[in-house]
Amino acid sequence: RDTTVAELTAYITSADVQAALSAQAYARLYAKNGGSTVDATFLAARVAEANSVVRTITRAAFPEGLYQVGDTVDPMVVGAGVDICNGLAAGRHPASNEMGGYYLAAKAARDLLKLMNRDHDARPPGSSSAPSKPRASVTNVTDADGAYTNPYTRAADRRDGSDF
Repeated sequence: RDTTVAELTAYITSADVQAALSAQAYARLYAKNGGSTVDATFLAARVAEANSVVRTITRAAFPEGLYQVGDTVDPMVVGAGVDICNGLAAGRHPASNEMGGYYLAAKAARDLLKLMNRDHDARPPGSSSAPSKPRASVTNVTDADGAYTNPYTRAADRRDGSDF
């Protein structure tokens, strides 16, 4: 790891979260115990957790960090971080479920970050970090006729018998 590069560790702030929501949605989502007053401690904890989720998802592909100090974080990345933050906050409420809007937006944001990890037509705009270091995947498992190109794939998937 290059210690001369200063990683940007906060992709979103509380102000980003507040700017993305209506006043009513913001107050309801970040008020603990069903109140209407935002709990600053709860909000700060979810923002820190969301920043950690972004770093955790992107760490393998961007070892030096997705953005460096001095980079301008792209609004798309900020939006993904805010969606993750809102999903985390909604998940702390007893009435939350996996079909809720906040949950679905957080899932889409995680998927977007994973696409950046794989350098799959999604790169972090404005980043001075090196391009991602995607993990390899086998994509040519069948030929044009649908025949398998590698018998070991079928053996590993237990679709064919094998002497292994």
